[in-house]
Amino acid sequence: MRKEIVLQSLLSVQNISKHFGNIHALRNVSLDISPKEIIGLAGENGAGKSTLVRIICGALSYDSGEMSYQGKPYKPHDVSNAESLGISVFHQEIPICPHLSIAANVFLGPMIPSQRGRPDWKLMNNRCIELYRKFLDEDIDPTVPIGECSAAEQQLALLVRVLSRNAKLVILDEPTTALSAPEVERLFDSIRRLKDEQGIGFIFVSHLLDELMELSDEIFVLRDGENVGHLYKAEFSAKELSRLIAGRSIDERHRIAKDISDAEIALEAKSISLSKSYEDISFSVHKGEVFGIAGLQGSGRSEVISSLFGLPPPDKGSVVIRGNDFGRITISRAIAAGVGYLPEDRKTKGIFPDLNIAKNIGIVSISQSKDLTGYNEEDYIKVANNMATKLSIKISNPRDYISALSGGNQQKAMLARWLALSPSILVLNEPTRGVDIAAKAEIAKIIFDMAGAGCTIIMASSEMEELLIMCDRILVMNRGRAKIILEKESLTKENLFFYAMS
Repeated sequence: MRKEIVLQSLLSVQNISKHFGNIHALRNVSLDISPKEIIGLAGENGAGKSTLVRIICGALSYDSGEMSYQGKPYKPHDVSNAESLGISVFHQEIPICPHLSIAANVFLGPMIPSQRGRPDWKLMNNRCIELYRKFLDEDIDPTVPIGECSAAEQQLALLVRVLSRNAKLVILDEPTTALSAPEVERLFDSIRRLKDEQGIGFIFVSHLLDELMELSDEIFVLRDGENVGHLYKAEFSAKELSRLIAGRSIDERHRIAKDISDAEIALEAKSISLSKSYEDISFSVHKGEVFGIAGLQGSGRSEVISSLFGLPPPDKGSVVIRGNDFGRITISRAIAAGVGYLPEDRKTKGIFPDLNIAKNIGIVSISQSKDLTGYNEEDYIKVANNMATKLSIKISNPRDYISALSGGNQQKAMLARWLALSPSILVLNEPTRGVDIAAKAEIAKIIFDMAGAGCTIIMASSEMEELLIMCDRILVMNRGRAKIILEKESLTKENLFFYAMS
């Protein structure tokens, strides 16, 4: 149902355009947001979402069009100017100081209350308590080091930091990336309360369609730098959003769980344990199987899957690969045994930002096949171009820095790095994190094709729906323990949530 009463606009963006050389990053983009409203902003990587956010928050100028804020012309000089007017961005990766208290992190920077040049800790703690009560209706101990808090508690502290700047419009940039389902719901409850009780407006940027539809009052869709859709709550549907975002229908194929009980065992974990992470985990995975590992944040799922590649090796137990018991598995042993690994966070643990695309893709396969003096730039480019063709990676020039690629193409480049080795086992930690719906479908197809060719896939994901779509069996983790391995008819969302949360 469309809004019957038009509220005074909090922010109005009208026909904004932005060019980078010959590239049209934005072309006549418009949106409006009122107080007490949550606007969703959807689109593929490279659709123009980040450019629009940077323009609104003052980090980037625009070429044409106009903006108004609270009824007045708005053209911020920089981020500080925007914040002083009440517009702030809540980034997915806001830095924290883990050894400092919650209060110190909330007031970090020029906002720290001081007395005679020194931090006034008593005043800071009292103000922090007041802010939590005002914005979140919660009582907290402001002296607790933020590094000891859960991911959700850290996100809420950073949200309070943003709101303490008298924000009237908050841009939420992928705020749920590191959160479990219950933590997401807690964050959403706080955002709804702030909207209703404090009158704050929100722009919610996300790749996750279910979250966009759950939280937003309206959703604007960008594609290739242009407005292509504007949906109201009653019009929301995952199918229509997918079509608008991608410009076509997305083929979300479900993998039909197959009977792999007679297939060769490719990898076996025997009673592996890692101090303070997980304990006594055992499972076996067959050739050509897609085996999932599920669990809430902190369940140990990421630590288990990383240990299969020796990052770090388990303290106890052993990993057996195609009948060879490696005992203490290491990275070099895993690679030699035909194992490839995609890390959870490509930005900090995957890509080499100072290297070009060709070297990012070819670095492992070339280092395994030649000595240090036996390769040149053309070797890397040959590998990169070959893998780009196979995986449909959109590359203008393989000599460009890896940062020139969109998030989805960076993720496919990380997959290409290992597929160039023709691995027999692929260990994937959050293989589709931070990519848009079209890139997710493309990565799923790559995984299906690899499994069909006999490669064993072991993947961990915080998105349970993704695991259900892609996996033959799923191991469910809970508080560092293996709860159950779900097979065939027991592969349901209800079972996944029950064992992950019980």
